[in-house]
Amino acid sequence: MFIGPIDKNVGNKLAMDSVTSLILSNNPLGGLIPKSVGNLTRLQVLEMVRNRLTGTIPEEIGNAKELKTIKLSRNYLSGNIPKNVINLENLAVFEVIRNKLNGKIPAHKNKFPASAFFGNPGLCGAPLPLCKHS
Repeated sequence: MFIGPIDKNVGNKLAMDSVTSLILSNNPLGGLIPKSVGNLTRLQVLEMVRNRLTGTIPEEIGNAKELKTIKLSRNYLSGNIPKNVINLENLAVFEVIRNKLNGKIPAHKNKFPASAFFGNPGLCGAPLPLCKHS
């Protein structure tokens, strides 16, 4: 059981250079997802499910070009989904279930199912219902 915030420099540490999977699910981790995660150039799997993470999904994650799986479900993440993250070339799995995300889901080439976005009442746009214009 890891507790507390994730080290903001996790992606800058020499020991992390060759990491291909970062799975920190089912911990009482709080705080923000560090922007430095985007520096993990060999990262293929990022799973931070069922924690207490807050803040936004950092755009910098889009710099981890090898990512195939991003699972950030069941946290307290807010804000928009960054276009460069949801459009990573190798991304096959993207799940942000039960957060507090809002705004229009960016157009994405990999057609993720509506179930991947479930539990974010503020999200709209394909594959969810269209956004209402005020």
